[in-house]
Amino acid sequence: MNTKQSPFSRQVKAISSWQLVPLSLRLAIKNYEQITFLFFLPALIMVLGLFYLGNYTINLHNILNPTLNLKQSIGAGLVILWLILSILNFPPAIYFRLHASSDDKSPSIMTCYREGFKHFFKVWLCEIISIVLITIGFIAFIVPGVLIFPRLILSPYYAVDNQKLNIKEILSKTSKQSSRFIYPIYGTYGIIILLSFVTQIILGTYAISEILIVLISYTVLFMPALRYIEISKFYSKKAKN
Repeated sequence: MNTKQSPFSRQVKAISSWQLVPLSLRLAIKNYEQITFLFFLPALIMVLGLFYLGNYTINLHNILNPTLNLKQSIGAGLVILWLILSILNFPPAIYFRLHASSDDKSPSIMTCYREGFKHFFKVWLCEIISIVLITIGFIAFIVPGVLIFPRLILSPYYAVDNQKLNIKEILSKTSKQSSRFIYPIYGTYGIIILLSFVTQIILGTYAISEILIVLISYTVLFMPALRYIEISKFYSKKAKN
């Protein structure tokens, strides 16, 4: 008799992903200053860069093309600046979303950078390893990709919230704890992807549309952090019992 459990068994009954949307929206309104600095300004730089380039898709050939005119060169420079800011801002942004979602008082912008940079390499290593494994899973074998995605997608939050663990331990903990929240995690990211897809179709790819799409996306900005906090509280409560 085969007693091996399905990876989808023993799933925890979690908060509905739709219930996280208004919670995320309230956090976005409350923390508009930090969002403006950490997310909107870099996104605005990207949109302006693509506008000057005359192409709303980031294309390496367009950015590095030596025959660009002055306007296009400014656009290429803005896109490169956005790429640099995106790399630098990612760990502080993860720290911000986590603590803004869990603490009564949201962290200041300076605190986000100071604390986020402490986890810079750890957060990025977890993110890169997770993306590589998820991508390989989907390309090589569809089923493993479906299973790997919810188990590792929250790894940057684990990296920030588990300072004493090394990369291997963080990924192991992420996979183990997330395995009981596969459906809720898919629901969380499903709503984020759905919102992005719908707004893109409705608003199109004009410059002003791209700005509106970015702004609308902030309504669900905190959903992954809220889901992580729910998972973390579940296991903390379980450990106490």
